[in-house]
Amino acid sequence: MFFKKKKEFKLETEDNLDYFKYDEDDDYFRFEDEKEDGTEEVPASDDKLKDSYFDNTNIDFDKVESSSETDDDKHRELIPIINKVLDILLILVIVGAVMIIFDVVMLTRFEKGPFFAIKTKEYKDGGTKVYSGIGYKVIKYNQIDGRHDTVVGNYKITYSSEKYETSLVDLAIKFRDNIDDAQELLDKYIIVSGNVGSIDKKNKIIRLIYKDTDSKYQTVLTCEMDEDFDDFDKIVKNKEIKVDGTLYNYDINGNIKLYLKNCYAKE
Repeated sequence: MFFKKKKEFKLETEDNLDYFKYDEDDDYFRFEDEKEDGTEEVPASDDKLKDSYFDNTNIDFDKVESSSETDDDKHRELIPIINKVLDILLILVIVGAVMIIFDVVMLTRFEKGPFFAIKTKEYKDGGTKVYSGIGYKVIKYNQIDGRHDTVVGNYKITYSSEKYETSLVDLAIKFRDNIDDAQELLDKYIIVSGNVGSIDKKNKIIRLIYKDTDSKYQTVLTCEMDEDFDDFDKIVKNKEIKVDGTLYNYDINGNIKLYLKNCYAKE
C-alpha cells in the first residue's frame, strides 16, 4: 500500500515578500469612475441624458420650456389689460349713476329736464312727451284740458288720461273715513271744487278751505299753481272755483291738509 504524501502547509507571514505581490494588471486603488489613464470619468450632463433618453421621441425640451415661458408672459401681459377694462367699466357705472340721480332730482324737485334721457314718444293731446333713460322713464304731461305734471318712474309707468272730479267736502270725508281708498288718489290727476281761502301771487299758491258746521275741523287744499298759470286776477277770495292738478301729499293729523301741484284754476 502506498500513501500519498500530504502537501506541506506553509504559513504566509510578513517575512515572505511574495505575499504582497499582485498582478500588474490589477489596480486595487482605482475607483469605478476613474479611467485607467488616471482621469476621472465625468457623468453625463442633463442635456446629454435628455438627448440619449429621448432619441426616439419628437419632444423638443427647448421648445417646451420656451412655450411655457411664453404662456406665462402672455398671462402677465393680460393682467394690466383686464385691470384697465375693469377700471373703464367702473367709471361707466359711476358716471351712469350720477346721470340718473341728477336727472331724477332735477325732475322731481325742480321739474327741469330730463337731460340724459331720449324722447321716445309724443302724444297729440297738447304735447305730452315720453322719455326713456338708463333704468328710468319720464312722462311730461301737457294735456290741453288735463294734467301738466311730470311723472318719473321705472319702465312700467304708463300714460294716463283719467280724471277724478270731486268737491273739497267729499275729498275731506274720503280722507277722514276711508284712508285706504283715499291713498289711491296719490299721484292722480284730480279736479276739485271749493271756496278760495287765500291767494299768494308771489309764491303762486291758492288755498281752498272747508270748515265743518261747528268749526271744529277744517280741510285745507294747497294748490301749487303751474308756472304757466298767470290768471290770479280772476280768482276772488271766498268765491267757489275749480282747480285741477296732481295730488302728491296729504296730512291727516288733526286738520286735513292736502297738496296739489301743477295746478290750473277756473271760475
